[in-house]
Amino acid sequence: MTISSCPDDSDDAQLRKEPRASGTVNEAVLVMPFVTVFSRGGPHDDASYVAGWEMGGLNAELEHARVISLERLIHTENAAQADLIAMRYGYRAEIEPTHVDGWSSLRLTRSGVG
Repeated sequence: MTISSCPDDSDDAQLRKEPRASGTVNEAVLVMPFVTVFSRGGPHDDASYVAGWEMGGLNAELEHARVISLERLIHTENAAQADLIAMRYGYRAEIEPTHVDGWSSLRLTRSGVG
């Protein structure tokens, strides 16, 4: 997830750009602004905050998931943590690089299925 200032006149807005399956980057979409990060004058490291947000979301989703499999794109540097989260909830993780720098494809399958 790349966080950057919004190009319009809203200084507090931030953007996220994520790769599409085709490898092109989506148009920037407005997401929850991270206002306590260094780049916004806060005390938290930007990259660590983004990683925590991404992995916290995965953890929350799997904690309540009733699915056999799940696929999503994740930041490559979060691959080892995503694997540990998957194991915690009984999933097997397959993580493959994409052709978009910094992003990997995460495929989770419930252990013992398939």
